[in-house]
Amino acid sequence: MPERLPQSGRNAELESLANAHLRRMLPPLWTFARPERDVGIDHIVEIFEGGVTTGFRFNVQLKATDKPKLAHGYLESRCKVSTLNYHLQCHDPTMYVVYDACNNAAYFEWSSDYLERLTKDNPAWRSRKTVCVRVRVTNTLVRASAVGIVSHVRAHRSARADRLTARMMRDLPLQTRQQLEQVNLPTVFISYSGKDRSFAARLASDLRDHGINVWFDQWKIRVGDSIIQKVSDGLRQQDHLIVVLSPDSVSSAWVQRELAVATSRQLAAGQTTLLPVLYRQCDIPAFLAPIRYADFRENYDQGFSELLSAVLPETGRLGSAATLVAPAELRASSDKGGVFIGYRSPVTKEDYYLHSKLVTLRGGRCAVIYFFSRNSRRAGLCNSIPPGYRVVGNPRTGHPILVKSKFALGHA
Repeated sequence: MPERLPQSGRNAELESLANAHLRRMLPPLWTFARPERDVGIDHIVEIFEGGVTTGFRFNVQLKATDKPKLAHGYLESRCKVSTLNYHLQCHDPTMYVVYDACNNAAYFEWSSDYLERLTKDNPAWRSRKTVCVRVRVTNTLVRASAVGIVSHVRAHRSARADRLTARMMRDLPLQTRQQLEQVNLPTVFISYSGKDRSFAARLASDLRDHGINVWFDQWKIRVGDSIIQKVSDGLRQQDHLIVVLSPDSVSSAWVQRELAVATSRQLAAGQTTLLPVLYRQCDIPAFLAPIRYADFRENYDQGFSELLSAVLPETGRLGSAATLVAPAELRASSDKGGVFIGYRSPVTKEDYYLHSKLVTLRGGRCAVIYFFSRNSRRAGLCNSIPPGYRVVGNPRTGHPILVKSKFALGHA
């Protein structure tokens, strides 16, 4: 008689089938990670594009069944309210996936979208222990779903950043909030080729972190939107058109259309400024040749600094009259009798001190970096601003930053 050995239960088999199906339906380069604790999320998925990480992630709550409950075009699944509340608290969006083993198919809903509909229909759902999650059978998870997933994750990140900014504004003192509201921050539209999406996404995020209103298609266009209408509306509302130059973009029909619209607006009333960004070596179009470009080919930070000083004119910077102060307590601390550079933020009303530090970069190359700190420690304090730079206030935080003092980007 053969010895009795442990057997896996049906639930374990369903879980294994569901996980295998999920991985087959998502791009093979996307990575999966398991949370250390089971708190209502089964996978954390990181999105890759063109073999490059985008920094965008989403969570997956995976349910599996071999007895699907179908009702009026929906697949029903029970879920704890505490789990759904956790989904809402997560920084990244959560995809609620139900795997039907009978039909070897998976269906999904975004938890935030479903709960928004549920709140409208039944505001008291939070008082229960469990709720019935109704997943539309039209939302079948297939390989082509990846495009919509990326769009949703990017839009979620943008909306979350907007909510955090609004919350920060509410928490500021009234006088500071009024000052920020008076600042007319510029708006920019980023035109790029799809093959340069990772670079364009990084550029859009960095510009937004500096308080600039950015129109980026991955944030603004949702599934079902008219692409032509959305792009046309976006172009009409922008102060600047940033065109990412590369061999792919100069041959892109979409980029050419966007440039044509921006050029007509610039000629008509000077409403839009063209700001070329050279990402990869290419033949620059003749009508852009007279315009100085920001060069990102060798050094991203250098190119971004050049672009930022063109997008943020002096009149649009918070605290544009950047007050350089020399705190009295620092005069006595200088061995050479000099005066160290201090900066008085018009927002926080605090003094910041410029420091320098010698660092070793990748490849062994050494470089000097500059940074501001409220700490007036003696080591690393500077008694002069680096040549070719000036101090301005970050439009969002009021903290000091160094930018190039002269740059004619966007002008012939």
